[in-house]
Amino acid sequence: MAKECRLYYFRKAARIEEPVARYLRTWLARACGSLQQRWSEICNTTITVTPEPLYAQAFSSFQEGCDPASFGVTALMDPGLPDFNGLNTQVVVSQVDQLALVLELLSEELESKPEVRELTSIEMNLCELLLEQLTASLAESWLQKEQLQCKAGPLDRHPQRARLYAGSDPVIVAGLSVQAKAGRVLYQWVLPRLATTTLIKQLTGEAPRPENRKPANLRSLIEEMPVELVVRLGEARLSMDDLLALRPGSIIVFDQPIDSPLTAYLDDQVLFRGWPGRQGTKQAFQVAEIP
Repeated sequence: MAKECRLYYFRKAARIEEPVARYLRTWLARACGSLQQRWSEICNTTITVTPEPLYAQAFSSFQEGCDPASFGVTALMDPGLPDFNGLNTQVVVSQVDQLALVLELLSEELESKPEVRELTSIEMNLCELLLEQLTASLAESWLQKEQLQCKAGPLDRHPQRARLYAGSDPVIVAGLSVQAKAGRVLYQWVLPRLATTTLIKQLTGEAPRPENRKPANLRSLIEEMPVELVVRLGEARLSMDDLLALRPGSIIVFDQPIDSPLTAYLDDQVLFRGWPGRQGTKQAFQVAEIP
């Protein structure tokens, strides 16, 4: 009997130091309550806002996973510390999700998410308003006594093209899940990992003094080097006639049994065996065996 491969969720707080993750979780939890309160003040319905698990990845990988039809806004958050220029962050949400909240704000009855379409000027203004409310909630939920200054930019209709950071720069993605009448709406808040870690450690008294800092060693540099991992789906032998006869919709049968794990290679060397799955809109691979 063929093995049924379950979907696997890979996102986790990888490479986020625990004090930083704990600080961000507390900040997000307060922001969720703030956003619920702000919504109740401008709308006659209620929403439930909960934080999503934190995860870290390269900025280019985050952009590739974004819905092609998304809205975004940059938010410069300045804690007013000397020698710190602030956190240049970004909030991203799919256009369908944002439109669902806007229509609920306009008291329209929705049984499901709306289709992607051109928005009216009023709807665009309300989309921008909701993103401003979210960034304001993040600012007022700041855990320090001093006020956090937050300057939001204009609405960006193509946040997946933003040049906020270099593509290889590591970022932290913090999600806020909004449960509304039309369903779940996900806001993704993107922060630069290195600057965020430095700031939070400084605020919590865990940052090392300059004289105690050690130069980066070779091991840590090697651990950050990108490598190319190849997962072999299977092989098939075709005659030239069969090859020339292939058309869209044709099926090629590989030699890989569906009840056997796939093999992952690094420089043609067997590294792992495991099962195919998905992460959001991306194909993924769950490691099951390490030969």
